[in-house]
Amino acid sequence: MNAVEAPARGGTSTVYRAVLGATPCVMKVADVSAASIASLDREALVLSHLHAPLAPALVGRTRTDEGRAALALEPIDGVTLSQWRRDAALPRRLVVATRLCERVAGIHARGVVHGDLSGRNVLVTATDDVRVIDFGSARLLGVETRDGGRLATPAYLAPGSDGAPATFADDVYAMGVLLFELCTGRLPFTGAGRALRQAHELQRPPLPSREAAVSRAIDEVVARCLAKDASARFVDGAALQAAWTAGLGDVDRPPYAPGTGSNTADVAPVDHTAFAAPVDRSVHAALLGFRCGGDLGTALRVVEAQGGAVAHVAAEIVVAAWTRGAAPDRAAAAARRALAALGARDFAGTTATVRVDARGVVRGAAALELATRIA
Repeated sequence: MNAVEAPARGGTSTVYRAVLGATPCVMKVADVSAASIASLDREALVLSHLHAPLAPALVGRTRTDEGRAALALEPIDGVTLSQWRRDAALPRRLVVATRLCERVAGIHARGVVHGDLSGRNVLVTATDDVRVIDFGSARLLGVETRDGGRLATPAYLAPGSDGAPATFADDVYAMGVLLFELCTGRLPFTGAGRALRQAHELQRPPLPSREAAVSRAIDEVVARCLAKDASARFVDGAALQAAWTAGLGDVDRPPYAPGTGSNTADVAPVDHTAFAAPVDRSVHAALLGFRCGGDLGTALRVVEAQGGAVAHVAAEIVVAAWTRGAAPDRAAAAARRALAALGARDFAGTTATVRVDARGVVRGAAALELATRIA
């Protein structure tokens, strides 16, 4: 193993570009602490359940010449989101935000909680593609691992989550910070140490539309992500992705004029109680799964235009459900024809009983099973 770039120090590890055999890679080397080694073990386990572009590919495990444990990872050419957004115009930032939502939805769909989503752990490539990195604080749901500690970035850390195992709700909160950052070019809360924690715990987040030309629906998406109560946030990345995509298409509720100040008294505050977890109901549904062959946002709009709702999104695989109307099967068939014209493929369909909440969010094992068949 030969280092070809000066190392960069992380929370419990050192990262540098290297060549392993003849393969260029990024080498992540643990320090000598038990926590660092446990974190490396956990990251290797998580990465074995993911694949590009959801996470860096795991090239292999190795040891340095000094005997320290290391992971060899796929090298990704890009800059951190925190750097990239400083010079990017709003339309490009919104495209990157949409792609980031897709990535996190895919990560969650595989049962992985990232645990430290932040501006430094998201890379943006030269083509504005998005890659999530640094899964050292991640956890695979349902799998017990050695506790390597959680080193979350304070500016993105959800209230009340210090020291606790990371959850989907924590990732959704961090996504709220990232989405606000991409809309406005800045963080919603600033400060350091205790002052920053109190801001996250006590202050109402500003409205993105006060500073950028985004819709009020986007305000509500970001506000729901940043709800102080974890149960009031989106249940996972897929629910967030669906709401974000819908918010971008909301033309009936225009933005406020940018630059008119922060969340002042002339704007009614977002009612977080409206996002409380509703009671699910069981309904019969026609399910249609497919691999999206083009723009995901366009495919989701086709589903909605045919009366469907997104039940599962993971990378390019989408499962939609039709639960309303006299003939949900015919609506699903019409959507299939429209999606095929857009380049969608690998269709699979079934009927099943699913759970639907008051917001129309569809849940149930049938959608995941259909997605697995397509994958």
